[in-house]
Amino acid sequence: MTRITSQIFLLGILFASLFLVDTKSSASSIVSTVTFELDGMMGLFMGNPKRVSIGIVDAHNHKPEFTVYKVIENQTENSKETREIAHFTEKQLKKTLSVSVVANGQPNRVEKSVNKPLGKYLSLVGKEDDIKDFGWVVDIENDLYARKLKIKESLLFGKIHFNAGIFYANKLTEEKYSFVAADGSGRMLPFSQRLGRPAAKIDLESNQQLLISGFARNLRLKAEPGVNYLVTIHNLPPEDQANLNHFLMYYDIIDEEVTKYEPIVIKTSGTSGGSCPPRVFGLSSLSLN
Repeated sequence: MTRITSQIFLLGILFASLFLVDTKSSASSIVSTVTFELDGMMGLFMGNPKRVSIGIVDAHNHKPEFTVYKVIENQTENSKETREIAHFTEKQLKKTLSVSVVANGQPNRVEKSVNKPLGKYLSLVGKEDDIKDFGWVVDIENDLYARKLKIKESLLFGKIHFNAGIFYANKLTEEKYSFVAADGSGRMLPFSQRLGRPAAKIDLESNQQLLISGFARNLRLKAEPGVNYLVTIHNLPPEDQANLNHFLMYYDIIDEEVTKYEPIVIKTSGTSGGSCPPRVFGLSSLSLN
């Protein structure tokens, strides 16, 4: 209960019902949904209640990519068509981006962000009965160290600030994991659970659009009936290195001496956790620039 009370954003609870029923049947004003799929070496910094920031880790042999897809539903044929509408990679992402919701703009007027839900999805029925509960996502600061860590922002490749979005767990592992000290001492943390990868969603009403600013040309995803959007943010290694354990690379952005831990699958063999899904820093935040 300590972790929930210290980290929960109240809006996460208020909007928990968004995942318990079909969104469009429970909120007729919602026209389109933008889903964010996150994978690879990046941290989610959630210490500022006004924004959630993604810091892309400048990790060796990892390739940052940002891709936007438009998903068009054909209700007559009960099918979907997915079109890639934007793709950015590497140097194009070495900057600071911002994600917000704005009302459909008018010429020569300054756009103001629309007040939208921001926070974690924490289930009203408890995470054991809901695989989307954000509690399945590892929080390096709260779960491993129980304190705020000093972050070296200069070692981040780029930043993405979210001013809206409900963050939830995705792709829950079948195995339970724990964390063991990387110094060979055998010290293991009292942590044992399946792990989820973070994802996010932002719902748009008929008069709204998602604004992604910071690129040479801003991206606008407008609410349209029968249209949803998928945004993938990846920072992955080559396929032949995909099964290696890259977790220790996160310590490159921690600017203090701490005991280093790495994930292991809880089995007699103590198999390494492998892979490099995004990790949460629940107490720290990133500067805007």
